[in-house]
Amino acid sequence: EVIMAEEKDAISCAYNYILTAHKPTSVTQSAVGSFTGSSDVNLIVAKSSRLEIHRLTEEGLQGLIDVPLYGRISVLELFRPESFGKDVLFILTERYKFCVLEYTKSGELQTLANGDLSDKIGRPSESGHIGIIDKKCSMIGLHLYDGFFKVIPMDRAAKFDQAFNIRLDELKVIDIKFLDSADVPTIAVLSEDTKEQRHVRTYKVLIDSKEIEQGPWMENNVDRGSSLLIPTSMNGGCIIVGENKIQYKSSDGSASITIAPTLMKTYAQLGADGSRFLLSDYLGNLFLLVLENKDNMMNLRMEKLGETSIPSSLCYLDSGIVFVGSSMGDSSLIKLHADKIEGSNSFVEQIDTMPNLGPIVDFSVIDLDRQGQGQIVACSGGGMNGSLRVIRNGIGFNQQASIELSGVKGVWNIPRDVDDSYMILSFIGETRVLGMNMEEELDEIDLNGVDIVSTTVYCSNLETKAFTQVTPSEIRVISQDGSSLLAAWAVPENDSILAASSNSSMIAVALSSRQVHLFQCSEKGITEAFSVQLEEEISCIDCSEGLLAVGLWNMTVMTYSIPSFEEVERISLAEDVMARSILVSDFDGSRYLLCGLGDGSLLSYNIDSRNETKDRRKLILGTKPVNLRSFRYRGDAHVFAASDRPTVIHSTNGKLMFSNLNEGEVNHVSSFGAKSYPDTLVLVKPDSLEVGSMDSIQKLHVRTVPLHEQPRRIAHMATSKAILVTTSTSFLGYDNDEGDRLRLLDDQTFETLDTFQLLRDEMACCAAAVQLQDEDKEFFAVGSAFAPKSEPEPTSGRIRLFAVVENRLSLVSQVDTKGAVYSIATMRKSLLAGINSRIQMYRWEKSASTLVPTCGHFGHTIVLQIDVFGDLILVGDLMKSLQVHVYRPDTDKIELYARDYHPVWMSSVLAMSKSFFLGADSGYNIFTARKNEEGANDEDRCRLDIVGQFHVGDYINRFRRGSLVMKLPDSEISKVPTILYGTINGAIGIIASLPAEQYEVLSELQEVLRNHIMGIGGLSHEDWRSFQSAFVRGDTSSKGFIDGDLLEQILDLDRVEQMRILKSLGGEEKVSRALRLVEDLSRLH
Repeated sequence: EVIMAEEKDAISCAYNYILTAHKPTSVTQSAVGSFTGSSDVNLIVAKSSRLEIHRLTEEGLQGLIDVPLYGRISVLELFRPESFGKDVLFILTERYKFCVLEYTKSGELQTLANGDLSDKIGRPSESGHIGIIDKKCSMIGLHLYDGFFKVIPMDRAAKFDQAFNIRLDELKVIDIKFLDSADVPTIAVLSEDTKEQRHVRTYKVLIDSKEIEQGPWMENNVDRGSSLLIPTSMNGGCIIVGENKIQYKSSDGSASITIAPTLMKTYAQLGADGSRFLLSDYLGNLFLLVLENKDNMMNLRMEKLGETSIPSSLCYLDSGIVFVGSSMGDSSLIKLHADKIEGSNSFVEQIDTMPNLGPIVDFSVIDLDRQGQGQIVACSGGGMNGSLRVIRNGIGFNQQASIELSGVKGVWNIPRDVDDSYMILSFIGETRVLGMNMEEELDEIDLNGVDIVSTTVYCSNLETKAFTQVTPSEIRVISQDGSSLLAAWAVPENDSILAASSNSSMIAVALSSRQVHLFQCSEKGITEAFSVQLEEEISCIDCSEGLLAVGLWNMTVMTYSIPSFEEVERISLAEDVMARSILVSDFDGSRYLLCGLGDGSLLSYNIDSRNETKDRRKLILGTKPVNLRSFRYRGDAHVFAASDRPTVIHSTNGKLMFSNLNEGEVNHVSSFGAKSYPDTLVLVKPDSLEVGSMDSIQKLHVRTVPLHEQPRRIAHMATSKAILVTTSTSFLGYDNDEGDRLRLLDDQTFETLDTFQLLRDEMACCAAAVQLQDEDKEFFAVGSAFAPKSEPEPTSGRIRLFAVVENRLSLVSQVDTKGAVYSIATMRKSLLAGINSRIQMYRWEKSASTLVPTCGHFGHTIVLQIDVFGDLILVGDLMKSLQVHVYRPDTDKIELYARDYHPVWMSSVLAMSKSFFLGADSGYNIFTARKNEEGANDEDRCRLDIVGQFHVGDYINRFRRGSLVMKLPDSEISKVPTILYGTINGAIGIIASLPAEQYEVLSELQEVLRNHIMGIGGLSHEDWRSFQSAFVRGDTSSKGFIDGDLLEQILDLDRVEQMRILKSLGGEEKVSRALRLVEDLSRLH
């Protein structure tokens, strides 16, 4: 019997929650103008479906707005209507929706106009949307459909008249621009005819008669690679940029220069006179093009300035500052110099970088610590900008100083003055004090008031000019300069201090005799305020403003109010281990009780107005005891949880967030305020002490590993702690004679350990780590294709198996194939390959060290991707959507199990369960399919029914199972399976499968938010998320998916506003349940 779906599969995969963990970073368009004020210099950046607005300041670009847009931006233009004192913004999306936005005094975006520019008939332009605005702002011109030029007339107040179409004779338009100095709006049209010859013609646009007439000039048979038109105000002419030649043409004359063959991608005008332009090509070379008028003769001159990332857009801002927007590498701000920079051959200085993950071609999820939290290693960038990006949920630590030191039992920071601090270190039987010497280096110093022959249990600063040192035998109050002892309290005989804590004026100590004493401390003396005898041994203590918390060995916590000293609550931890550290902390006006346990777990409780606890939560941080310490960093309150997986706890919009510090085991931590190390932290590790600064607390930390080649495929082998990456140099415009290359990297340091060169014309298509029959070790399997120029499609390929031996790639076996090997997976310890139009299984013969073909299945267009779940094989076909096959081990055959009959062009697939299958298509959609088990006949039962569909708005190259975070074990989502995906625009997304009951709650919430949270420019969220395909008819509304990006916006509002919006959901209990569920799901990233 074919594998049947269990009921739990139907519950867990039919309903899904999708959210963006990392926003798109690829710059697709940009514009410069005065959008926020008449004298401001603003950079407007489009990143696929996000809009960013920046202001240029003396310190660089200042981000003002970063908002999602319910559409993929295809046109972005700034213009200034006659009656406006600043620019307004025109945006067109790929679905033909447009809006005009204005920046208000309150710092918000106001919609001046919006609408739909789609036509019922017409063939969409192959070259994409082109949008232009004439210099007098009398019209907006658009080329959206072949053979038509759409005109939107507007008046001086930016009020639009009815749009109309004008027929063009040119069917294949490459570029269109308005000429600058024409009295009547005049367009220049670059087009290609049926003989692949390119021409430029000009036309006057007559609004009144809604037609065009022949313009002042034309230029036939321009350079065959011409792709850009640059209008210039000099004589109303236009520069035509080709691959081998650049021409200038106007009604008064022409000029041209020959250039080295290249493909220019974009340009920017320097200054207002229209004589100087920046050009950049597909390799990132930056050129200066100058148009000169000498003796009434026009001349062109071009000079190379330097190199940048491969650009998608250029914007000249001011004073030599240029923004280079890139979709293939990091975007950057550069400064142009009049002379070459010393020590280089370039006029270009890079002054700032904006990281870009796109395009993510492939990625692996690597869980190095085996604790359920993965890090993504992605093949990112294109061309020479190719790199690996290591993405993990956490915070980077920038080490500034390190001391080899072991045995440290505690560290505290005591301010010496405004610009300097002491660092007090505790050891067994001694204490050391570090400070800055005359050479601004950390050095050991002597403070007469400090007891250096005892272990320090605790130190703290008092409000007065003094600090306390607590040793096992006494409490000491010491002058601020450390020179003298001001007061002391000695522990009774045969007793000792185990733990201590303080607030601004009081200090609490826990004694080995099970007593807790609370003292008022100042430089004048130490006065006891409260004491209590407990029945159990004390493990930890915390004294905050208004509350004293004591952790006991019997796995309970006692709390007492201050100053009444009344017992508030006895809290049972309901755990098998005791609290090793306890802390009461305030975040954004809310109080929490945090308990670090001995097994690496953390418990958190909310504290209400009566000092009672509620809403217990548990998070597993690591495996070793958790030591909690509060600290302030860049003005904000944080808590550091030191353990083998150090974590920073902070608050965002009233909810606790947990961000891993990307460091190894940390035992103790303290802030440090020396002048040479401002705003730094001290980390005590098992064998060292490190001083450094944290990166900005963000959800995802990205590390770049430059490759300077195009990475294509990646695979990870946990047993060898190695990563295999395939790279290509064919993008450089050179023939790929050498073939692609394989790189072996260390999975910790990402150092290249070995390389393997493929053969001439050989292209690596897939890679995977595989476990084969009768082998106790893994292999790297690499599938390739031979792609000589003489063959339109690859007819041969190869599968190679590599072992990792002493950090080197060792070729174990190889087998030739009759076609390109596009995908590789393992099933029952056999190798499964997608080869051109078939799937083929290979059995491993250990004795002969060879792969032997066994069974297969034909009938596909191209087997783009395969995924295995048990005995099921999911195939993502290039044109034939999803197909599911089943392997019959008893007959050694692969048979068709079910398929989707829609003609969908696939980009990625993944088997979610035995019944549910996930796919992404070339139309930026994702969908889930389920086998129709209830069909009336065999044909119906072999059909995959679409049960979920959703428009992501980005091209997904790869799905992978995994998680970026450790899940709260007692959370509603603790057992929710998650899938990660990477997109061409650098976004990373998460798909979480939900139980039906949770889906219903969130579905109601989504409907409410759609009606209350309006999209920028009046764009509809419902339309944006609807399934878009030229082949799929019927109901296209999204179903089976909840948009987490929309729902998480509710968390940014205060409680009053939340209740106002969500009152239609029902009572407060239902609202709280929905909000808590969204909050839990937001912790998936």
